[in-house]
Amino acid sequence: AAWLTFWKETDPVPATPENEALNAYFGRVAIAAQQFRDEGVPGWRTERGEVYIRIGEPDDVFDTNGLTQTRVIRWTYNSLRLVLYFRDDSGFNRYRLTPESRSEFERVATRLGR
Repeated sequence: AAWLTFWKETDPVPATPENEALNAYFGRVAIAAQQFRDEGVPGWRTERGEVYIRIGEPDDVFDTNGLTQTRVIRWTYNSLRLVLYFRDDSGFNRYRLTPESRSEFERVATRLGR
């Protein structure tokens, strides 16, 4: 009963048999699981996976690999006026949001209600 209620409340187009919002969500989970895994951690549980699942694919990705000593990846979301930085302090591709980016991400995710 709880699942059926959730299904109906989150369905953006109730006239169709599918829940397009949930299909998109689970699609993002699958992509995150493949693209953002860390050693021993599934991609959907990483910080890049979390961001990807909650607000989607960025409009632009810039990787500083080779340009700076600490590797940083910048994700830009133009329509949200949001720029996020993930930093790999370990050298083993374990990217974490910078504290400033974590704060901005939470602010935007709360505003979006996701």
